[in-house]
Amino acid sequence: MIRTLFTVVLVSVALPAVSQGQGVIGSDLFSCARQQLQCGNRIDAQLPAGGCMTTCGEWASVWRVQVFAQTTLVTVTASSDVFDPRLDLFDGNSELIESNDGVGGTPNAQITRVLEPGPYFFRVVGQPAGAEGSYRIALTCLLADRENFCVPDDTTLCLRGRFSFRVRATDPRTGSTFVAAPRRQNELYGIFSFPGATGNADNPEVFVKLIDGRSVNGRWWVFWGGLTDLDYAITVRDSFTRREKTYSGHGSDTVSFADP
Repeated sequence: MIRTLFTVVLVSVALPAVSQGQGVIGSDLFSCARQQLQCGNRIDAQLPAGGCMTTCGEWASVWRVQVFAQTTLVTVTASSDVFDPRLDLFDGNSELIESNDGVGGTPNAQITRVLEPGPYFFRVVGQPAGAEGSYRIALTCLLADRENFCVPDDTTLCLRGRFSFRVRATDPRTGSTFVAAPRRQNELYGIFSFPGATGNADNPEVFVKLIDGRSVNGRWWVFWGGLTDLDYAITVRDSFTRREKTYSGHGSDTVSFADP
């Protein structure tokens, strides 16, 4: 059973100079703690000049996340009207796990990740170098047993660690059927090819996109389309609610998928 009453502590800390895309996070994080965040809350923060800085001359803030108990789907978003934030995720050993600087020039950076229990660090970096000012950081969490998370494979595309996408196609001329091969591009979208039909796994035939529209109508938004003359069906499944929908052609669905 899925539970959402789950606390993750998020603490703003000082950080010694680190190189962009890499990190040596100090051992004195707790002694530098200034703020805490609980799941579902948002904090208005400041990226001050003269504080933590990368070797590329970027000011940075670092937040500590402690994941307790079971595996957790964590989403952290950093947004600002005065600079372009980059968001870096490190594990408890200061190894870089993922980096995101927004998509399409939007002033938001977001990382959604399934995390095992343990400490993690999210770093907000001001771009371009020397940028400073106010920003907002938000944390959401969903706790579930491991079996409730999407597991990618040769036929399954996973977005947000939660939604699975599978595509089957039929050649209307011959009646032959094909299972699509997925390729994840980022947390927002992925593409599918039909190597069984075309012999080319790099030939994009179908695309799918998943947008977090919960701030607008409380729903996840699904968009899809094709670049093929094959008939295809896209099956989308929410691993948490076990809700499943199948689509064809081009279109969007902004109402079917909500949180538990």
